[in-house]
Amino acid sequence: MTELVREADRNSTIDGSIRPSVGDTSTTVTSPMTAGQLSQLHTAKRHREILRDYAQEFRQTKAKITANREREILLGSAYRETSVNNGDRTLSTIGVGNHRGQSTATRILLEEQDKYHRSNRMVDDHLTAASTIRATLRAQRIALRNASGGLHNLTARFPRIRQLIGKIDWRHRQDSIILGLVIACCIAFLLIYKLS
Repeated sequence: MTELVREADRNSTIDGSIRPSVGDTSTTVTSPMTAGQLSQLHTAKRHREILRDYAQEFRQTKAKITANREREILLGSAYRETSVNNGDRTLSTIGVGNHRGQSTATRILLEEQDKYHRSNRMVDDHLTAASTIRATLRAQRIALRNASGGLHNLTARFPRIRQLIGKIDWRHRQDSIILGLVIACCIAFLLIYKLS
């Protein structure tokens, strides 16, 4: 923190030394000129423009460095708090919504980090659920394969069971055909109703 104070003092010193220099050049340029001082006038104008450009660039760079430093401090402290707690508490319980002394940029960064952590947790939950479903489907596939193998063994031993399974398959196909026809008729009636 003392480092930031020293840096701010140094920046204010640089700003203070630039402003009087700009003032001196402007008073020099506005004084009455003789014919021989025309080249000096041009040089002074050029130097003033260069000084103005450098001062503007200095202010922009100073603002960027300050913003980056604040962001680094903010994200570093938030990261340390969440890593210490091992993800037990979210940033909202640390105080994302209770920022009375903090700037809006700080608040926005904390809220953004909170959303990022929540989405990470949600993706992890979805991946865990997907792997569980995959394992369950794999177990069901093995169970169905074993059941169909057992049925094929039974049909090979007893021909009457083969006929029974054939009738069950025919009923299943018949139900599928009837269901398909009903759905096709419903769609046709819906299209006729929409077009008329």
